[in-house]
Amino acid sequence: MTKQIKKGNFKMKGMRWKDVPEEAKDFVQQLLQLDPKKRPSALNALKHPWMQHRPPPKKSCLFDSLKAIRDFAELDPIIRLSLAIYVHFSPRSNKLRDAIFLHLDKDRSGRISKQELMEAMKLHDVKYDDLDRIFASVDIDNSNRINFTEFLAACTYSSLTREGRLTKDEINFIFNRLDI
Repeated sequence: MTKQIKKGNFKMKGMRWKDVPEEAKDFVQQLLQLDPKKRPSALNALKHPWMQHRPPPKKSCLFDSLKAIRDFAELDPIIRLSLAIYVHFSPRSNKLRDAIFLHLDKDRSGRISKQELMEAMKLHDVKYDDLDRIFASVDIDNSNRINFTEFLAACTYSSLTREGRLTKDEINFIFNRLDI
């Protein structure tokens, strides 16, 4: 398969591809274009019809993630930054969080705008007092959008508090990243 991809003549045949929808096959074929000029950008790939038909995550998961963003904003700035560093260098992402992020990122920019966050919080009945403050607190890099790392940091904090605490190795990992 790798040889076929490198030669540009990859065919989607066989049992593996039998039940794969045509839209999904088209998406894969576009991503496997040898000529980079013909290959879609990351933003255009996210706008492909196959990516648009993803089922929304469960409402309870969305609610929990939006609550996590709100709660994350209440943390001390050094803790928020530490968690962002931690998730940037650790494999804390998972399919559920990826799906939630993509669901919140309505314009497929790879970042969540204040408007997208506000609409989601209203839709999922997450109470908030000051969205500007919450958004600014989560937007660690001051880009006026919440990127995936910032989103993961908020969700990770929530899951860590449910699990009880960070392990000693995880605390040392964060410390060593900060202690230049």
